[in-house]
Formats: sequence, C-alpha cells, structure tokens
Amino acid sequence: MISNAPFMPADPSERFAVIFRALQRSVADNGYRLKIHGPLLVLIWNYLSRQIARFAKIAAKPPQSPRIRA
Repeated sequence: MISNAPFMPADPSERFAVIFRALQRSVADNGYRLKIHGPLLVLIWNYLSRQIARFAKIAAKPPQSPRIRA
C-alpha cells in the first residue's frame, strides 16, 4: 500500500471535486510556465469550476423514475 497517497473522500462528488481542483491547479501552474495566453487559462479554469458545480448538483439530486404517459 502507498503510504504517501493523498486523502480521498468517500463521497463521489467530493472525490470528483478534489480531482478537478488538482487539475485546475495543474492547469494554472503549467499554463503559466508554458506561456499559455492568460484569458485562455481563465476560460479553462472557469470551465472546470462549472463542471465541479454541475457534478455536485447532479450527485445531490436523487435519481427520478421515468414518467409514464397516460
């Protein structure tokens, strides 16, 4: 077993958020280092933020049974 592995929450939406926040940090750090245009980095950062919020909203809502038309 890996002893220095980072803590991962059991909740899927929290796990998703942790992974995507790490991705956001990586994009910001490497984007600056690779001289990617600033507004493009902002667009990528905002897109990842929206995906975190979207997944949390979907995960919080219980699945609904399909409606049967009469």
